[in-house]
Amino acid sequence: MQNQANTPKVKAVQFGSSYGYRFNGDNVELNASFRVLSDAAPQFLWALQLRACPFNANLAEPLASVLVAEATLPPFSTLAAIDTPFYQTTTATPPAGSAEFNLYLILVAKDSDGNTESHDIVFFDNPERFMQPRFSGQISHQITGDNLRLSVAALENPRDPANLSGTLSLELWANTEPYTGGNFKGAPLAGIVIGHLAGQENWLDLVYDFTLAEPPAGHSQLVLMLREWTGNGYTTRDYFNFALPLEVAPEPTHIPEPVITPKTSIPTQEKTSTAKGTPVIKQKESSKKAKSAAKGSKRPSSTKTPPARSSKGTTK
Repeated sequence: MQNQANTPKVKAVQFGSSYGYRFNGDNVELNASFRVLSDAAPQFLWALQLRACPFNANLAEPLASVLVAEATLPPFSTLAAIDTPFYQTTTATPPAGSAEFNLYLILVAKDSDGNTESHDIVFFDNPERFMQPRFSGQISHQITGDNLRLSVAALENPRDPANLSGTLSLELWANTEPYTGGNFKGAPLAGIVIGHLAGQENWLDLVYDFTLAEPPAGHSQLVLMLREWTGNGYTTRDYFNFALPLEVAPEPTHIPEPVITPKTSIPTQEKTSTAKGTPVIKQKESSKKAKSAAKGSKRPSSTKTPPARSSKGTTK
């Protein structure tokens, strides 16, 4: 579901007496007439949107819905008279799944700041069920390490016999929330292209083995999607939300060990005095080489004058 617009305080434009839609394959023709209610209408950029929500859903929130199609409107000054009809054919993206949906048209305006408002809404009485390739029967999966075995009881194409599907693919996604149709946000884990399926035909007892891509950390909803290639890329046609979520623990944060730098030995200094009181510097060597050199030297590290002794003989 997608929240798209706010309700304005004052309507600038509303729907006229005619409006509708008509599907033709992957396209839909939108049509409507309009009544301009305010001189402020030319200040906005206008669009006509066709939206869908599950049948009998809470229509008190009509903007929480799947966007099926959108047509940009010309300036209302070009619509010469009141109730001048507007027609445009555009690409349709029906909601995925085989359930029934309520459809409605919304008249939206966008201002220069990008803010979007819904100025009028009209609902259609008859629900729609979109005929598109779909799952049938039981779906199961088994994950062992980074290997996945997927089992699908059946795939079917309920369209007319002459209607060959586009290229179909199966894709497994880790989404941020359960999928309900329309746009989604997630990470692809595995996928396979399975080919074309004719209308009123099916494939039975499908089993596929995959190597999973690295899943995102945290909590994810596993969703299997059946997607079909159209002129605008792959479109989701059906889906299955697995009951058990995917839980991936985040990788522990690596804290580097501290690097210990050895201390450099700095020679210390001592002072001694000669007999005449002149200071002599004595160094303590830190390396073995220095010690051995000091050991082999006959020169004393300091000089002392022996005290004078009183004697009858000559002083030595």
